[in-house]
Amino acid sequence: MRFVIFLFLTSSAFGQNNSSQIEQLEQEILAHQSQIVLIQSRIDSIKVSALSASSEMVEHPRVKLGISVRLYAEQNASRHFIRKSTTVNGIINDAQGERIHFVGDDGVQGWMGTNDWELEQDGTEFLKLIELKTSVAPSTRSLVRNANQRFYDRAILAESRKQKKAVEQESRKQKKAVEQERIDRLIAAGIVFELSRFSWQHNSAGGVEPFISIQNFSNKTIKYTSIQGRVFNRVGDPAPAKHGDRTNLLSLKLVGPVSGKSAESYSYKNNPPFYNDVAHCIEVRKIIVEFTDGSMYTMVKDLQTMRKDQSDFKIQGECELK
Repeated sequence: MRFVIFLFLTSSAFGQNNSSQIEQLEQEILAHQSQIVLIQSRIDSIKVSALSASSEMVEHPRVKLGISVRLYAEQNASRHFIRKSTTVNGIINDAQGERIHFVGDDGVQGWMGTNDWELEQDGTEFLKLIELKTSVAPSTRSLVRNANQRFYDRAILAESRKQKKAVEQESRKQKKAVEQERIDRLIAAGIVFELSRFSWQHNSAGGVEPFISIQNFSNKTIKYTSIQGRVFNRVGDPAPAKHGDRTNLLSLKLVGPVSGKSAESYSYKNNPPFYNDVAHCIEVRKIIVEFTDGSMYTMVKDLQTMRKDQSDFKIQGECELK
């Protein structure tokens, strides 16, 4: 019995000792982890400093000047000296007005105003700064470009195209937003259909060939769209069809389906529905939209409200001679 009790006590003490050791090791791991985080932070700081130094070097690239470069003590100074016997290496670190500032390895420095110099490395960042500086004269930018064409074409031109693309994308975005606002106003006014394009041309036989685009703002599917118009000559008089019932009525029936919230285009090229070689103006008088559920939508008075602008199509009275 005594032996069993001794074993139990020994085992209990050993378990407590193990727990203490594990806890101590876990504390050491946490301490090491904190130290690793601190060291990693220092590494990151060194990397940032290195990148900053590298960026500064790129912004002030090394150059080589030819022997005919004039260096001016001050930007607007008239006195100068000319390097005739040898080339000079150094950096360019600024540009103002008509001149660029140079600092030579031999201590010679000044403002230069010619393009008889070249970059010894890719000065992309510096070239970008020159392009953005409003104080730099256009002639100076031209000199920088001429001296660094191999870098300019690849870097600055690409950046310019990127900026132009961004401006175009923003412009398209704004136009899309304005267009959506216009459509929302039409829908709020109860207009569920739009004749977004109604143009036409004459063929060689005097046939009238319309080109039409429609927009369905509703959630329903359009089955047929009927467009009724009147054709007039240059002085605003009716221009009746040469064939058929001799009326100036132009009647078109567009076959769907045109699903909800979508658009469709129609072309009558090589298939003119109307013939009159003196036709000059067409007024849209009525539009009837028939949906697949049997409902119909007629537009007469709201044609002008629906129209985007005066050039999209003519309405009653607009073909008259003014």
